[in-house]
Amino acid sequence: MRYDGPTVPATHTIIEKGMSPAEAVKLLAEFEKAARDKIIGSLAVENQLVNGQIIIERETSTRAIHAMLKLKINGHERQISASAPENTMSDLGDRVARLRRALADALAEVLLDELHGPIVSALNPRNL
Repeated sequence: MRYDGPTVPATHTIIEKGMSPAEAVKLLAEFEKAARDKIIGSLAVENQLVNGQIIIERETSTRAIHAMLKLKINGHERQISASAPENTMSDLGDRVARLRRALADALAEVLLDELHGPIVSALNPRNL
């Protein structure tokens, strides 16, 4: 069965509501400033053993301290991160010490991953 009656044209109006390019640029600038304000310090690390950079930032909502360490070890880029959450009983020195321990643990894990192959080869019964 087919309908051969009159048809009614339908008109749809679509209104897109978004921010103007100027508002988008202003919002982006605010986000960038907020990201910069979180950074406590940045330090380039360059010596014979490693080359890299460490960035330390404070999370404003939780007051935790985060560190991101980007290194080139044995020719391979590695990224390590660690956090020291705020504890009501701790001072800044305690949080920095906890952050240092967390980074040391993460770095030791990366270094041991690099040494995994040579260690396994050295422990091979045929080599003993």
